[in-house]
Amino acid sequence: MHDRFERFFAPRFLLGVNLVVIVAAETLGGGRLFYDTGLIYVPVTLFVFLASARVFGRYHLYDPVLKRFLRWSLAALFILLIANTIEFADQNLGYLWPASSVYGGVISFHLAALLAIAVGAFYILKAHGKMRIATPWLIVCALVGVAAFGASLAVYAGLMSAVPPLFYIIIAFAAGLSTCVPTAAIARFVPVLKEFSRYLTGALVFMTLAAGAEALHLIAKGEYVVYQQATYISHFAFYAAVSLMFLAFGKLANLGGVYEDAAAEDGRPDRASIH
Repeated sequence: MHDRFERFFAPRFLLGVNLVVIVAAETLGGGRLFYDTGLIYVPVTLFVFLASARVFGRYHLYDPVLKRFLRWSLAALFILLIANTIEFADQNLGYLWPASSVYGGVISFHLAALLAIAVGAFYILKAHGKMRIATPWLIVCALVGVAAFGASLAVYAGLMSAVPPLFYIIIAFAAGLSTCVPTAAIARFVPVLKEFSRYLTGALVFMTLAAGAEALHLIAKGEYVVYQQATYISHFAFYAAVSLMFLAFGKLANLGGVYEDAAAEDGRPDRASIH
């Protein structure tokens, strides 16, 4: 059953689903239907559910490294769902908070999700003796996340009137870079996880684009089309990110003895000895 599930949600199928949603959003009702009804937010829940369900697939759960990574990834998905809920509530319940505060908060949640994935990847690199590569980038990701959250909180508290959109775009890029570097390094140091690393890095790139696109709401100045397309672009990138996360999780399934043998050949301890 698990294998059938995995074959059904193949890369081509997920690509097709993404393209269908994009075309439907940009054409139905003159491109307004998905935005005006809040339908653009529905695929987010479906994609997150799909990726979350994949976390509970057939993994070798005795492996503490994979367990930690998957737990942090599940936390990242939950954080992204919270961000989506906040944006949905604001856009569909009458703009409850200042735009700078709302989208600053949404971007901050995106960065928190990036940080969660970075922490999970940190454990994989640590297990293979490459902790020094991940640590500096992990610190950078945490610092930029705190900066984004602090700016959003300052606007909400009235200490600042607004935050320049470019600030959030730069912050998102910095967080994305600091997360992609260690995850891309997994492919070099753990060859058996090369495909997993590539899918995960791709997911982080699209997640970064989604966070950066959220900042476009801050330059809308009441223009419907700008708000609409900013929402569409950020969510299209989000769909791609979660789809790639789903595929990355699939590459961790059924590694079994191959992963153990790879670790043994490297002369490093296997995961069972790492706590």
